[in-house]
Amino acid sequence: MKRVIIGEKCIGCGICLHNKKYIEETTDGIARAIPGMMVTDKDLPDLEEIERICPIHELHLSPLKKETADSRVLSESKERLLEEMRDFRDHFKLKRPEFHPDPGYDITDLPLDYDYPEETFSSWDDADEALRKCFKNHVYDEDIRSMMTRQILARYKAERLSAYYLPADNPWSYFYEYNKEAQDLLGAVYARWDAVSPDESDPPESWKEILVSPSADETCFSDFETSAWGMDDLEETVEDSVRSSSDEPYSHAYEIKELKEDTGFFRSNGAYVIDQYKALVDEYGKDLIQGINEGISKDIKFDDMFKKVFDTYERDMKHAIDEKIKELEKK
Repeated sequence: MKRVIIGEKCIGCGICLHNKKYIEETTDGIARAIPGMMVTDKDLPDLEEIERICPIHELHLSPLKKETADSRVLSESKERLLEEMRDFRDHFKLKRPEFHPDPGYDITDLPLDYDYPEETFSSWDDADEALRKCFKNHVYDEDIRSMMTRQILARYKAERLSAYYLPADNPWSYFYEYNKEAQDLLGAVYARWDAVSPDESDPPESWKEILVSPSADETCFSDFETSAWGMDDLEETVEDSVRSSSDEPYSHAYEIKELKEDTGFFRSNGAYVIDQYKALVDEYGKDLIQGINEGISKDIKFDDMFKKVFDTYERDMKHAIDEKIKELEKK
């Protein structure tokens, strides 16, 4: 049985990186052997070819000679490995990000409806009534306002929060490197134990696999647009932002325009049309997006949400490592 060894002089040429089963690329762009991977007979020819063509000969296949230790040495070796795992478990800690909400959305981010009755009316009152009905039903409606608010929050979630709820095996996840650190530890422990222990004492291959993903996201980040902590306060902020002090919201932002008919001798009253409707919708939209931005910045309890997600992840990772320790202790 052999394993891949890559020296420190690797120049990052990438020749070997097509073999992702045994070799991976570090954040520095160089290759490294995946800890704990023993080369199978089936994969050996490909890796021998990679070893041959490595331009600086820093990749080698090293025989792993299994020499079963006596019971005392085996016990001491196992205890050292267990102690290493306990140390990882006891000191595992996530680095909290410095998160600033900074939403910064504007009116162009809202799906506002600018359509209105482009027709003539026989009286000013009829035109005014049609305008108010259109504005109320297609723009100012509470359900529409709630829908637009949630669309902005969903976009904010995707743009700013996805790293905190994606599975830990996703490279875009904030927890990817932490899970990989645990994976590397288990791989290294597995290889060192396998090198000295009798075959019947080896843990199964699955022992060195671990995936701890954030589990407190259901009420924090993954459902942010509906379940963010502080949502009630945000909705109140939005309502305050668009609420008018009079019974006629935004009435000054539009006008009903009277059309005059020229008879040749005098001008008589003609038809009435709605004018400046876009200005009315824009005024409302600016107030709405201002309320949403303000609500995200001051009402959402980001500190509490991050604490919940990170504390839970640390707990789950320590528990997962503890289960691995218990399994190895039985060997």
